[in-house]
Amino acid sequence: MAVQLLLLGATGHIGGAVLDDLLTSHPEVKVIAQVRSEKDSATLKAQYPSKLQTLVGSYNDAALSAAVGASSIVINAGPDATNEENIRALLTTLAGSIATDKPKFYIGTTGAALIWGSPDGNSEARTWDDVADIDDILALQNVTHATSDHIVQSANKLSPLLHTALVSPTFVSGISPSRKRPTPLIFPDWLHVIETLGAGVTINGGRNVTTFVEVKKLARLYVHLVEDALERLSSPSSSAAPDGLFLETWGPKAYYFAASLEIPFHALTADILLPALKKHGASYMTGEEGPKITDLSSTKPAAELIAKRHVGEPGAEIWSAHIAEGFGINMRVRGSRAEKAFGLKGFRWVDGSDTIVFSKEAGNDADLEESVRVFLKLEGKAEPE
Repeated sequence: MAVQLLLLGATGHIGGAVLDDLLTSHPEVKVIAQVRSEKDSATLKAQYPSKLQTLVGSYNDAALSAAVGASSIVINAGPDATNEENIRALLTTLAGSIATDKPKFYIGTTGAALIWGSPDGNSEARTWDDVADIDDILALQNVTHATSDHIVQSANKLSPLLHTALVSPTFVSGISPSRKRPTPLIFPDWLHVIETLGAGVTINGGRNVTTFVEVKKLARLYVHLVEDALERLSSPSSSAAPDGLFLETWGPKAYYFAASLEIPFHALTADILLPALKKHGASYMTGEEGPKITDLSSTKPAAELIAKRHVGEPGAEIWSAHIAEGFGINMRVRGSRAEKAFGLKGFRWVDGSDTIVFSKEAGNDADLEESVRVFLKLEGKAEPE
């Protein structure tokens, strides 16, 4: 009998990449994709005819609860920070459906905003390792993602057979197979600020260092976790980590940073975003050189510009401030858990100092440039070719 996997957020930027990878690499798994509308359902069925089942509904629907209870693996690729109680209810349902000695698995999506500091453009910041620093990560309180993280991390108290893991992306780059959200979530707001100001944006010189993960590399991490779950379902005694290393692959400490490129924000703006906008014909790139860089003393002006795009939307001010902070924060992480558990060395391009480093010569900015190109095309903001 095929293992049933329920994927929430299947039409999103991350969820769409996970879905595509799953259907390609594991056709033997029965995948049910949760969507919000019949239109989204029709889009997925047209994209993947005969390959998956869709479920139209939201957290509070009985049909979704039934699908959760019937699934051996649940992936939640949707937002967590505004859905704490819904996540709690989902985990309770999943734990309550365990009636045998077979475990069930939940893979949640959180975010590296958990470790953000002050958005002041300063370069001084801690690099957080998801193995070496896991106790400090678990101890964080009153920061973005902390509440939902703690709900997931304590889920094994509901049942010792409920195994959980959290995937924590940095900023996401690259083009997702999702037809609804092919480009990264941050791009509309960040590029709106550049368009409105007619300039790139840095905070106090842009010395802060930020990190991206390419969306298909990110999807691979989810699929590796699914593969580990499938192995444990077929052989419950399987629990050894590679090379005999004891590592918590599932459970309260199963927290996975995902990162593939680290770059100072000034370099991101001057060497990637602005040249890509000019190269791909952004209609607001005027003059020979295109827009310059405007250096701000705080992220407040950027937040105000972003908020104007979201007037009338629930939580617009909070969201706008959060996205604007991305211009000035440090986000430095190491995904040691994925590397040690699954050999995902692609999450780090090691330069001898054990960090991910941007280099124009290395050409490791291709996914960011492609994100700009596709975004401009979809938004109709590129000059005709």
